[in-house]
Amino acid sequence: MCITLKIMDNIYIFSYGSLVNSESRKHTAGSALVGPVRVKELQRSWNMRGSKMTVLGCNLKPGAFCNGAVISIPKEELPKYDEREHLYNRIQIPVSDVDFLDVAQKHIDTVWVYVTPDPKLPDQEHPIAQSYVDVVLTGFLEFRHEFAKEFVDTTEGWSNIINDRDNPIYSRPLKELRNKSEVDELLKGIL
Repeated sequence: MCITLKIMDNIYIFSYGSLVNSESRKHTAGSALVGPVRVKELQRSWNMRGSKMTVLGCNLKPGAFCNGAVISIPKEELPKYDEREHLYNRIQIPVSDVDFLDVAQKHIDTVWVYVTPDPKLPDQEHPIAQSYVDVVLTGFLEFRHEFAKEFVDTTEGWSNIINDRDNPIYSRPLKELRNKSEVDELLKGIL
């Protein structure tokens, strides 16, 4: 008797915004969470403009760091993530810059991140949508409150935030915001 096993090649992506949220990732394709991380030499900020709003972006910056999560996706699912993140450039980051907080490295040799090619801050025509912030913070709260607070404290460019919870402009809003009071408490100093 012969058994053949197909070994799937996985791609590892550092997620620092909406992809941290498990519900949001399901909108794109299959993935598995590797765990929370902190990455050196990356700065997260509100700097990627879409047609109606500004979303999170990340750029290389010496001395900076960014918290988020590493996710594992089957290699064949990568085009779906590249399509979702089509406004960004996908680049490789050194695994030595990734600090795995709750898990061992698991033999990961390559980590990718989507970075902003042309950073622009939010303005009146491209505000930060509360519905998007809710998705992101809910994802960070999947780990712990302190991890979400670190997100708020280390993200640059907080300005021009609009409350669109009743009529979301973000294309993948939460069906239900279960932790509204905790999200609002985290944003108290920002809003």
